Amino acid sequence: MEPGLVRRVATTSTFMACGDVDGLHEVFMMCKRCGSVPVVHDEALQRTLEDAARTAHFVVDGQETEIKGLCESCSGGG
Repeated sequence: MEPGLVRRVATTSTFMACGDVDGLHEVFMMCKRCGSVPVVHDEALQRTLEDAARTAHFVVDGQETEIKGLCESCSGGG
């Protein structure tokens, strides 16, 4: 975890291997049906959260967001 190659998914208390993301905000999309956890990187969300942290005089040391729902296959969209 220290070098950033493994991430802990708090909601499921699991770990997953990740590539080097150069500090980009990670969004874990967790499917409640099949358990898949695709990851996307959202620079706009990262900037918004950093701005909010600055407003609160908070120093950010890492960012990740977990979103629960259904993946494309499980929701019938695939």
